[in-house]
Amino acid sequence: MGTIISALVGIFTAVMSGLILYVVKSGQKKAQSREEDRDKREQLTLEAINASFCVNKELVSCVLDGKPPNGELDEAYEYQRDVKHKIEDYAREKASRS
Repeated sequence: MGTIISALVGIFTAVMSGLILYVVKSGQKKAQSREEDRDKREQLTLEAINASFCVNKELVSCVLDGKPPNGELDEAYEYQRDVKHKIEDYAREKASRS
């Protein structure tokens, strides 16, 4: 009888250890996913700020200096649109995962 109880206790501890390891590993994966998500949002935010700055810089140059718009303004605007699409793609990806 004592050996059966010892075997059951051993099995129980092994199962509990496995369950605890699974829960810890699952929590680590979630935390890593949240951190990667935060990093991606920060990167997109900084990129959007930079794109807006580029367009504003070119527009101010045109207005204050009286220069006609040139290719740099077109490039800045194209960059801003690309960033906008990246943000929209990211938002759609997040919505589909929820």
